[in-house]
Parts: sequence; C-alpha cells; structure tokens
Amino acid sequence: MIESYTASLYASGILDRASDVLETRLATDPTNVDTLKTLGSIYRKQGRLADALGVYQRVVALAPGDAYSRFLVEVKIGRAHV
Repeated sequence: MIESYTASLYASGILDRASDVLETRLATDPTNVDTLKTLGSIYRKQGRLADALGVYQRVVALAPGDAYSRFLVEVKIGRAHV
C-alpha cells in the first residue's frame, strides 16, 4: 500500500511528501533497501546530494552487491559532493 502511494507521489512530482512517507517508514524498518533506494533517488532529484550520498552509503552497507548504489556512492554523487 505504501509503495503504490509513494510511487504515485513520486510520479506526480510531489517529492517532499514522498520523502516524508519514506522517512517515516524507515523509522520502523531502517534496513529496507528498496525504501532507502527510493529515498536516495528522491533526494537526488531534489538536489540534496549530501542526504542522497548518506542514504546510498547505507544501501551499500546493507547490500554490498548493489552495483548501482555503489556506483552512485563512489562516482556520481561522491564526486559531485566533494
């Protein structure tokens, strides 16, 4: 249910509300990699690169095999944030 609601908000460009929903969800399920990845994507779209970097670092810690998140941390966001 939350996933479809958040997806609708995301698709509609209502990113502040979508991030609020995901942050609330993470308060009760802090290791949900899918939620973290979606939140990281929202932060990137909002230009919140420091927040996105932190989220993707959490993803990499939880799912070391996630090549895309690792790429974002090491190359794309990491360099932009420096």
